[in-house]
Amino acid sequence: MSGRLRGVEGGKLVVDCVGEGVLFVEADADVQLADLEAAGLRAPFPGMDELLFDMEGTSGVLNCPLLLIQVTRLNHTICDAVGIVQFMSAVGELAHGFPTVTVQPAWAHELLDARTPPNPALTLREFDDVPLPPPPSSEMVMRTFNFSRADMLSIKKRLPQNIQNSTVMSSEALTAALWRARTSRTVRETDVC
Repeated sequence: MSGRLRGVEGGKLVVDCVGEGVLFVEADADVQLADLEAAGLRAPFPGMDELLFDMEGTSGVLNCPLLLIQVTRLNHTICDAVGIVQFMSAVGELAHGFPTVTVQPAWAHELLDARTPPNPALTLREFDDVPLPPPPSSEMVMRTFNFSRADMLSIKKRLPQNIQNSTVMSSEALTAALWRARTSRTVRETDVC
């Protein structure tokens, strides 16, 4: 999938494994759902050029990526699994040329209206202001640490028995060891039992 389609003698197509990679695009559209609703959720709608990114060099067949993945972040408030499946099915149907979607969306925005005046039923800690940690008491020092193969084997030997024989990558083992050491020290420094 990371190759490119090439033409060879006789008009045949082959995949040239050049290792150029799969293209990945992230799109972020600042479009209100009301704008899409006003357009009937049919193309063209406002912000379509922001949602459907045209990557240079991908409009042909030859020498183009075989796979282009686009992740589009839609800013919304609520979406459950059923809703996202319905949405993706509708996008697929429209992309296949269906004149309309099989399951029509149900607009009931009034169900999501906040009370006036607002009357929160509970406090969400996610919205609390979190104070910044104090600056380090001493100057930070930059250091480079080199880990040899023997060092990495030693770190991996300290893994729990049930995963020692698995294919744990060195970066995972090192990250886990550093996190464990940092957490252990932090807990000791803040232990107030």
